[in-house]
Parts: sequence; structure tokens; C-alpha cells
Amino acid sequence: MDNTAKDVVKMHGVMKSERVNFDSLYQEIAERVMPEYGGFNGEVLRDQRPDRTLVFDSTAPSALDKLASALDDMLTPRNSRWHGLETNDKKINEDRGFRLWADEVLDIIFAERYSPRSNFASQIHECYKGLGGFGTASLFVDDSMGGVIRYRAEHLAGVWIRENGHGVIDYGHREIKLDAEQAADRFGEDVLPPEILKARKDSPAKKFDFIHAIKPNRDYDPESRRNDRMKYSSIYVSVTGMKTVQEGGYRTFRMPTSRYTTMPRQLYGSSPAIRVLPDIKTLNEMEKTILMQGQKSVNPVLVAAKDVLLSQFSMVPGAINYGGMDERGQQLIREMPTGANFPLGLELSDRRREIINDAFLVNLFQILVDTPTMTATEVLERTKEKGMLLAPTGGRQQSELLGGIIECELDILEQQGKLPPKPQILLDSGAEVSVLYTSPLNRAQRAGEGLAIQRTLESVTPLAQIDPSVLDPYNLPKISRELADIHGMKPSLMFSEEEMAEKDEQKAQAAQAEQLLNAAPVVADSARSFAETQALAQSPSNQALPNIIPQ
Repeated sequence: MDNTAKDVVKMHGVMKSERVNFDSLYQEIAERVMPEYGGFNGEVLRDQRPDRTLVFDSTAPSALDKLASALDDMLTPRNSRWHGLETNDKKINEDRGFRLWADEVLDIIFAERYSPRSNFASQIHECYKGLGGFGTASLFVDDSMGGVIRYRAEHLAGVWIRENGHGVIDYGHREIKLDAEQAADRFGEDVLPPEILKARKDSPAKKFDFIHAIKPNRDYDPESRRNDRMKYSSIYVSVTGMKTVQEGGYRTFRMPTSRYTTMPRQLYGSSPAIRVLPDIKTLNEMEKTILMQGQKSVNPVLVAAKDVLLSQFSMVPGAINYGGMDERGQQLIREMPTGANFPLGLELSDRRREIINDAFLVNLFQILVDTPTMTATEVLERTKEKGMLLAPTGGRQQSELLGGIIECELDILEQQGKLPPKPQILLDSGAEVSVLYTSPLNRAQRAGEGLAIQRTLESVTPLAQIDPSVLDPYNLPKISRELADIHGMKPSLMFSEEEMAEKDEQKAQAAQAEQLLNAAPVVADSARSFAETQALAQSPSNQALPNIIPQ
């Protein structure tokens, strides 16, 4: 009996039972917010047609797309570096050798992450949609394709997680469906159960369930390089035949998983969609009612006298219907009054839309677009507000999701020998390298610093016009650098402190040379006068004169 496979399948059942109540909630969200997702109440099909029968209003799906795009732009903008590397030792961080090494490592990471062969940009966006919709998202980081790092946003219907005693997610299961040919190509024929090998000939399209378990390794040995001694175990199990088909290990948790928000003792996260699900359901029902009533207004229900045959009437424009009027000229067929109040219905719907958009932070990101004529100070105020509201969510994504992804990337690139050797100062100190986030969100959180600097300078400038000495306490060059950093200006567009020191030295040398050049005519005139006087004193006609030239 394969005890390893048995243990994995048993734990898989426990993890699925723990989330069964959430799955019904996720299904409701999928049906109304992410119809193309689906799959929580049955098998997830790759080419399944989205079920949109419950969607009568697109406010929630549209708001989710906007939230995902905003998180992508605020946390992981693909056109700029959104993180750096540092240590907890300031001396090391200021060392030129360490800075050069860190820059080179970052160049390699971003080149690999956003290379044409990589799919990071698309998959991280899918994670952000999962966070906004379901509150939980997982990204599998793989290096099995010829050295290329590949990313896969996992369908939440096929992912289960567990926390350790410190509340950190370090245990995950992925469900994978493969046909017999795919399984043989991935794991090899020798390890597959007989049932799958038989289906390879008889039913090539039949899918089989596999479980990929990533969990802490009880036999972890940090000094060993063996796969079965790494920090995390990687086990693939075929549910059919209850057999382990592949075992290995990872030095990092290859399934970084994050939650949008959580409450104490809550494993799976909450999301904006969960928070306003009642409003989403209500809005769809209201829109359904308004659409039905609108259809009745355009194509009204008719009432007629009992002796009138409506089947003989034509509703074609320009048609003439006989028998619809009595001898006194009264209509025998009338529109049935419904008493519908369209303005009230639209007003109630708009209120629900506003609640939904607020939950997905749509109004927050729309501020700068709707008011493009704001002053610089107003922009900083708005940016500060945006940073405050996004700080809890963004901080969690950086610590749980992005931090885990970067850790996996560094490990993979180091294993592949693509990273430069560590500088000696880092090796000697034994300091650990950590991630320094420099995304637009982090800059927005620093907007308060920029606002304080700007207001201080605005207050001091009028005084400087009276007495310029009031500016003496302020280090203006350092202030300008700080403002540039807060606003996200590229460091490459500014001179470094070393370059500025070199420029100051060149200026001093140029000033000294100019001073010598200006003094040269005076020195030349003095030398010429001295030479003429000496020559005159030594001429024969002046031998009787006293020697006035000092010897």
C-alpha cells in the first residue's frame, strides 16, 4: 500500500470538508460577478461557456476589473521597478559593492519576470481578480520548462490551503486533471497506475484526477542538497489507483497564496464581492424587474372588451383594425395601467451601484481622473488618501503574495546559476537580503512626507524674500532628492552623490584655474617691470647710480 498517497488523499478530504461552506458562497459570487470563472458546484471545464443567466447588471463585474487593474498598477506596474533589495544593516546598504550587486540582481529578475517567454503580467492580474472576487488567490511558480520561470494563477475551486502555528500559509494542495497521454508525458509511463495506462489506448480523452501537495518537510536538512531534504516536500498523487507518481522538494513555498482581508481565526479571505454580495444580488433583481417593466411599457399589455377578438388585430405600424371602437367612439382595447414608477426604480438602482463601486474602490481611483485641474498640493492630498485606504490591502499582498513570489524567483535563478556572486561584505556579515517595495502604492503612502516638505517651503519662501538667511537651515539639495524619490522620479535621471561630488570638484578646479588666468596679466606686468628695471640698473650709463634693486 502506498502510505504517502493515502496520507495525501486523506488530508485532501479534510481540507475540502473544511471549505465546503465557502464553496457555496464562491459559487454565488462566480454566477454574478465572474461568470467566466464558475466551477464551484461541479467539475471545472477548460472551455466551459460562461453562465450569465443571473447577471442583469454589469456594475459588479466592471468594478472588479477596475479594482484588479488598479491593484496591478499600484503594486506591480510592468513599466517600472516596483521593488528593490536591502538588508537590515545600513552600512551594507550604503556599500557601493552591495548596491551594484543588488542592481544587477534586480536587472536579472525583472528581465526574467517580464520576458516575452514569461506570463507573469497576465497571471498576476488574474490573481488580483481572484482577490477582489473571492478574497483568496494562489499563484504557482514553476521552473520545469527548460529553465523558464512560468506562473500559473490557480482556479480557487482546485486549491486548498492550511496555515502553520504562526498564521503563515505553508501547506497547499492543487487538483490537476490530465488525460492518460498528458500524464504519461508529465510523469512517465512506469509510475502510472494500470487503469490510466489502459485508458491511454481505450479512452484517450478521459481525464484523471491528480493531487499536488506542497507541505513542510519533516526531514528538512538545510545543509543537504537532496530533493527529499529540502524545506518543502512536493508530492504528486494519482487519485485513481491511490499511487504516488512523483516526489521532490522545493527550497521555497512554490504556491504563494494571499487573502484580501481576514478576520481572526479565518483561513480563507474576505473580498469586496463577499462584503456587498447582498447588494449585488438585489441590484440584479431590481434590474431584472426594471427591464421587464420597460418591456411592458414598450410592448404594453392590452385589455379588451370580451366581445373583441384580439387575434384579429394587427400590431404592425400603419395597420387598420376594425372593431376596436364602439358606436360612441370609445376604445374597446386599451393599455393596461401598471402604476410603474421608473424614476424611483432607477434611483434605487443607482444607490446600489454606488455601494458596490465604493466597496471595489472604484470611486477612489476615479478622483484624479475626474478632477484633472487640481493643484500639486491637492494631488498630494488625494494621493495620501489613496495610500491610506489601500495600505492594509496592499501591505498584505506584498507580504503574502509578492514576497513569496520574489523569494521563489531568487531561489530558482540562484539554482540556475543566473545570479552574480554575492559581495564579500554580504558574505562576511551573514546578513539576510530582504525586499524593499518601491511601488506607486508605497510612494502614495509617503505622500504625507512630500506634502509636509511642500507646505514648509511654501511658508518659508515669502520670508526668504525679506531675509534670505531663513533658508540656511534647509538642505535644499537633499530636499530636492527626497521629493524626487517620493514622486517616483527615476534615479537614472539624477546625478548620484558621487557624481555631484565630482562635479563640485571640477567646478572648484575650474574656478581656481580661472582665478589663476585672471591673475596672469598682473603677474606678467610685474615680471616685465622687474626685468626692465633690472636691465636699466645694469646698463653702463647707470653704473654711478646706487643699486636700488635688492640683491
